[in-house]
Amino acid sequence: MLRVDAGALPNFSGSVNKAVAQTIEKTAIRRGFAANDPRVAVTYTGVASVAAGIAADVAVTAATAATAPVWLSLAAGLGAAAIVGGLAYGAYKVFFDDDSSPAKFVLRTATGTPTGTVTTPSGSNTYVQSGLKVDSLNHLVGSTRLRIPNGMPFNFHGISVYCDDPTICMQLAVQGWINIGGGTGAVFDVPCSAEVSSVITCGARRIGSGGNTTPQSSWMVGTYQFSMVNNSLYSATVKGKISDIAAAVPQTELDKAADASVIAALANMLWQRAASQPGYQGVPYSTTDPVTTADAASVQSANPSTWPSNSELIAPVSSGAGQTVPISPSITPGQPSTNPGTDPGVGTNVNVVNTPNVNVVNKVQVDLGADPAVTTPALESAPTAKMILDPLLNLFPTLKNFAVPSHESICPKPTMNLFGKSLVLSVHCDLLESIRATLYATMAFVWTIAAMFIVLRA
Repeated sequence: MLRVDAGALPNFSGSVNKAVAQTIEKTAIRRGFAANDPRVAVTYTGVASVAAGIAADVAVTAATAATAPVWLSLAAGLGAAAIVGGLAYGAYKVFFDDDSSPAKFVLRTATGTPTGTVTTPSGSNTYVQSGLKVDSLNHLVGSTRLRIPNGMPFNFHGISVYCDDPTICMQLAVQGWINIGGGTGAVFDVPCSAEVSSVITCGARRIGSGGNTTPQSSWMVGTYQFSMVNNSLYSATVKGKISDIAAAVPQTELDKAADASVIAALANMLWQRAASQPGYQGVPYSTTDPVTTADAASVQSANPSTWPSNSELIAPVSSGAGQTVPISPSITPGQPSTNPGTDPGVGTNVNVVNTPNVNVVNKVQVDLGADPAVTTPALESAPTAKMILDPLLNLFPTLKNFAVPSHESICPKPTMNLFGKSLVLSVHCDLLESIRATLYATMAFVWTIAAMFIVLRA
């Protein structure tokens, strides 16, 4: 597992511990639980137990250096560093590469996208640091530095220089000036200061003969100030221990408030782990209504003075090796917990899972009242197929028995006298009689349909 050098990191403060508890409390209240509900206190105890277990796995005692678990290493143990592109850490993102050997933390900035065409600058009196190119806005592409000079190119007595390191900027500028004949035979060194308030100051000193240093000539302006900014197109990563990551992050970023998404991820995953342990009796964890960044941001807004900074994310999770991990909204950041057992959120023994008889303050007792002695309900007999179909089959019983009444009729045979003779018209009767059966069936069908329409429309 990852070794974390305690000597190079901040001391335990408890700010993250407090923020995690407050965020869990905020989520429980949002879901309808009271802050003084005993189950909330039991949730803190379960979360502390899980945190202590993971911390024990991450913290490894090295032969030559003291080590201690910190919150970022705890996040790695939870898998939180793999959430949606890593954990937000100021202007950077922190990942955990557990495939490498040994496993390492990875720090990188939110790499931007070059604008337009990427080219290598060229032209008279133009110098470019090896490996660098620029986009259409003169942003450096391919730089492996987190902080670079603002505004390219750097102009020096008619020399245009594209660079990401102030020392190299000055070296290229002086070399270019020598190349155009301004300092033939001269030798210069280029001292640069450390970055102070985002500014690095560099100078160019002419080295005289005999090892003596003489002031620069009148044609050489000796001091330049580079305004340093975060590299928006940073393309490299820093891998290593937590101390390596911390060393690569400017103090201004370490001093910033921890991102609410990080605290929410820690609270959510610790709570989820705790609720999955056998015998857990705290507030149930909800996969459909988990801890959100909005919950943590609400806590941050209400408690800005105690909200942890990025530097406290690389502080130990407890006051010492083997100590319990306090999880409680009543922690006072910066003050050691003298008697954690008096706090409902910090038990003397937080290993609830492996110690069934642990003494939990305000232990949850679920009272369902007296046994009402309700007997097992009796089920009715299932209906048969005949019982189900009878109402449909007997829906129109009178229509079912309907029959066309019998009827006898005589074909009319009109007679007429014409030219002294009596004529009887009977040909039509003979024709109808020949098709009696067909005509009967047809008309029976027609009248049956007509009767059904009358009945159904009623």
